Amino acid sequence: MAVFRCKMCGGDLDVTDTSTNIFTCKYCNTQQTIPTLDSEKKVNLFSRANRLRMNNEFDKAAGIYETIASEFIEEAEAYWGLCLCKYGIEYVDDPATAKKIPTCHRTSYQSIFEDENFTTALQYSDAEATSVYRREAKEIDRLQKEILSVAANEEPFDIFICYKETDEEGERTKDSVLAQEIYDALTEKGYKVFFSRITLEDKLGKAYEPYIFAALSSAKIMLAVGTKYEYFNAVWVKNEWGRFLEMMKEDKSKTLIPCYADIDAYDMPAEFKNFQGQDMTKIGFKQDLVRGIAKLMGGGTPAPVTYAAAAPTLDKCIENAEVYMNLKNYPAAYETYQTMTREYPGHYLGWWGLIIASSRNLTAVSDEDENKIKEWYGYALSLADDGQKAEIKSEMKEYLRIKSSAYAEGSRDMYSEMLARANGMIKASESAIQKEERRVADAIKSCNHNIERQKDDIKECRSLIKKYGTLKNRITRAKVTKFFFTLGIITLIVCFFIAISTPKSESQEINDIVSVVASIALIGTLVMALVHAISSSLVNSFRRKNPGVSAYSPSVCKANMRDLGSQINKNNAAIEVYQGQLAELSNPENRIIEENKRRIELTRNAIADIEAIKDDRENIALYDFYLSCKDYGCETPTLNEAFVPVWDKAMAAMKFIG
Repeated sequence: MAVFRCKMCGGDLDVTDTSTNIFTCKYCNTQQTIPTLDSEKKVNLFSRANRLRMNNEFDKAAGIYETIASEFIEEAEAYWGLCLCKYGIEYVDDPATAKKIPTCHRTSYQSIFEDENFTTALQYSDAEATSVYRREAKEIDRLQKEILSVAANEEPFDIFICYKETDEEGERTKDSVLAQEIYDALTEKGYKVFFSRITLEDKLGKAYEPYIFAALSSAKIMLAVGTKYEYFNAVWVKNEWGRFLEMMKEDKSKTLIPCYADIDAYDMPAEFKNFQGQDMTKIGFKQDLVRGIAKLMGGGTPAPVTYAAAAPTLDKCIENAEVYMNLKNYPAAYETYQTMTREYPGHYLGWWGLIIASSRNLTAVSDEDENKIKEWYGYALSLADDGQKAEIKSEMKEYLRIKSSAYAEGSRDMYSEMLARANGMIKASESAIQKEERRVADAIKSCNHNIERQKDDIKECRSLIKKYGTLKNRITRAKVTKFFFTLGIITLIVCFFIAISTPKSESQEINDIVSVVASIALIGTLVMALVHAISSSLVNSFRRKNPGVSAYSPSVCKANMRDLGSQINKNNAAIEVYQGQLAELSNPENRIIEENKRRIELTRNAIADIEAIKDDRENIALYDFYLSCKDYGCETPTLNEAFVPVWDKAMAAMKFIG
């Protein structure tokens, strides 16, 4: 099976646990879903698609995800991959958490929650994976709304120039120079043109996507400028003209004009084959292009330059806002209240109106950040008179009630996510316990094996000591008999010389003595010869039977016996070490196992605490309402006192899990 990589950072994932599709990358510490790894072909396809997506080649990646979805119809991860490509999601490092967070390069007016592929992904995923998908989708939807909010305030463009700004060495391309010449010619005619080199130069430090999306959405004409095939197909260039082509399917008034130089028209991207291109090397190219654009824009008349109108009066702003609110045109009302906060920041109604409009007349939870709501609420209270303050607080209390009810309803997903995470923690701890138990069992087995090996070594050493002792004794006996045999021979020789050198007058008496000594010496010599022969035979026989015992003197045998005794002492010391390790391993209070058992116990208690409140919508809403009223300085409702400790335990449990 191929190695599966993290779809956010590209690191290798440990996917040995096949009981789940949820894993946390050890490199970027990000929890994520993975496909069912039941086919090597599928894994290879996902690896290719994820690699292309991480390189921001979203169209190519989408093609592979579609292939997977057509072959493995119930693979939820394929449909999720299509969602990531559609919205151009790139995961980047978050400096605050060191985790990967999404950024959006392909904004769409359609919410991800309304996307068909997202719905299909949820359809084919289990509860745990669904929770992860929904969490990521919420973050993507939040990004989309932020981008759309910025884009909504941008002035519309007539023309979008798409080109490659720098080459591989970071130098400005010929495409950029040609594009700027076109930009200058068109702006001279009064057209509002998006040319990133100039249009985005005052946006340094900001995300470019809102401005690019606003320009792509509003522009009627795109000029795709290129002098090389690879420049036309550069990642971000293709991202722009690819998105514009998708918009052209919905808006028939949009037009794409390829502008090329130094390449054959047939070398342009295949997607341009149905469009009339413009050769930038031809004489009069710019005049022809400007005249053609004038016709496309309508009658040859450029869009007139407009000037900001004078700010409406406060009364007019209030009147317009009320009309929009009555018509339930909340975005228009919101813009009107924004105008009031800019032009008349000292009037409370502009700040309070932002809350009213963003919450659809206090009937829904505002999409705005909670800190912004508090800030506007504080401004409104500080600027209102006593009667207005009482009314604001009363209305805010009703809004907080709605918000708390929505929180209670939406808490199901949050609690489900926490419970899924808790169950994952239990699985991880159980896995750690099993791993530690296997390690201990293997270590005990290894210690027992080493002890037995040391005992075998001791047994072998003692056997060798016994053999060397036997050999030493036999060699000594042979040497002693040889000595007495030699002594007998010497005695006989001495007796012989005494006998022949003694005078005859004294020979009888001396001869008798010599004869006795010689007889004794002869008998002793013969006996020693026999004993020595037997001893030497025993030594040689022992050596033949014990070829590994190769000493030739008692001193060598003694030295070998001493070395073997030292080895036995070392073996006994090693046995003591292994027995100490064995005693430590056999200790039932294993720190790792006990810590994980304790963690499992605490996690199960946390699960029980969350389970105790997760379905109690009424009390969850009431307690959140109480806390919100307290936070906003409104009159607090009466609490169910019995629920408070249950809530506190559940919040502590969620903090422990999260």
